Amino acid sequence: MRCAVPHTIRWCQPMRDLVMYEAANGKTMTLMRYNPLNNDLLVPLNHDIPSIHGVVDVDWMFRVALHTRVGGELLGGAAYVGYKTAWNTARGTLSAVTGQWDRYGLQMPFAYASVFDSANINAPRVADRWLHGPLSLAQIFRPASEHVQRNCSCRTPLTMAAP
Repeated sequence: MRCAVPHTIRWCQPMRDLVMYEAANGKTMTLMRYNPLNNDLLVPLNHDIPSIHGVVDVDWMFRVALHTRVGGELLGGAAYVGYKTAWNTARGTLSAVTGQWDRYGLQMPFAYASVFDSANINAPRVADRWLHGPLSLAQIFRPASEHVQRNCSCRTPLTMAAP
């Protein structure tokens, strides 16, 4: 259910949709739905979102989740570094060839510092804790839910449909 008032936190509704989907369908179905090819669901989660394991870019968490499910945090981490480096190379090359910045706001060609951004690099660890642990996304992202209740116009926890 969509919130009647505009959200003041851009990731509020996409996170609510994710948390509620997992609650209704479980981890496996959530992993299948929020897969790396489903940009429409993942790009809105491309933010630093608070979790009990520190801030995490949920977009990258799900992009490496399958690797994490198969090979744990180590394989997920290796996949993340490889994919993020390839992504930044592709964006930098496109920017250099076209002379334009991409729609994601690339500041300069071949900006590799974001590979080691704390929210990005934390993605495989949080994916591993979620997939191999007993906690749900609602429990892992409790700090995000509290942040939304304090700071978003909807004032609704992520575990409830917005008014």
